[in-house]
Amino acid sequence: MFMQIEMTTTENLKVQNTGNAKAYYRWTKGPDSQNLFKILPENGSIEPNSFFDFSITYSPNQLSSGRVDEDKLIMKVSC
Repeated sequence: MFMQIEMTTTENLKVQNTGNAKAYYRWTKGPDSQNLFKILPENGSIEPNSFFDFSITYSPNQLSSGRVDEDKLIMKVSC
């Protein structure tokens, strides 16, 4: 008998735009993390002098023999 164990975790991340202009962002994922991470929202904008909350969910594929335990998430920001 094979027992499946849930290995998903979700964390909230609060980001602050300390500037005086709207900041536009886009999350990018490393080549091995396309199915490991879910980020909500993946792109958008943050108003000046305000905070914004992101939800990041990590769901490794436990059945994969080449399981990746970590990878990069990059937040690209422009004004």
